Formats: sequence, C-alpha cells, structure tokens
Amino acid sequence: MDRCIFALYDSRKSRIAAKFVLGNSADFLMEHFIFPVYKSAEDDLFTNLFDSRKGLWIQNTKITPYSKEIMYKLRTTLNVESFFISPIIVNRRPIGVFYADRQPSKRALDEDSFA
Repeated sequence: MDRCIFALYDSRKSRIAAKFVLGNSADFLMEHFIFPVYKSAEDDLFTNLFDSRKGLWIQNTKITPYSKEIMYKLRTTLNVESFFISPIIVNRRPIGVFYADRQPSKRALDEDSFA
C-alpha cells in the first residue's frame, strides 16, 4: 500500500478522523481525513462497514451503493478511485477504521492484498 490511515470515532461518535497516517502526503491526510457518520442513513459507508464487521474493497468511488457525498469527498480529498477500508472492532463495539490505497503509485489493488 502507498497510504494507510488509522482513524477513530470522535467522542460523540458523529465522525471518523485520522489519528495516524503512513505514506505519501501524511500531514495533508491527517488534516483532511475527517468524515461524518450518518447512523440513520442506509447508504452511509461507515454505518454499513460497522454493521457488516467486514472489510470492504471499494473498486470505483463513482459507482458504489454508498453515500455519494462521502464518496465524492473521498474522491476529491484523497484523489482516489479504489481503496480498502476495514472496521476496527474492540469488545464488539466499532471504534474506527483502517484505510489503505495505492493512489500515489497508481498501482492496481488486487485480491491478495485485500485478503
């Protein structure tokens, strides 16, 4: 992976924010990887991620069943089309996410990397 982000819920569990970043543009990502969590929205990426308790491979941020608002922000802020995202669950409660992509090198994501 070129960029990896460890992000956690804020104290009110209303948004996810980066707490640690590795890779290209780390300072920028720390400042801008902040996303709202809409617990009542069926198409909210984070709510679905936490409910399923499984990692997701978003292969195209333009064609996805998840919130267009969040995908647009991911696409424009991170300049990304494809990424991996996985929930962090502690004591059966979601606390945040791991995010990874290969945007800087433009290398394709693959099944082995996702697994």
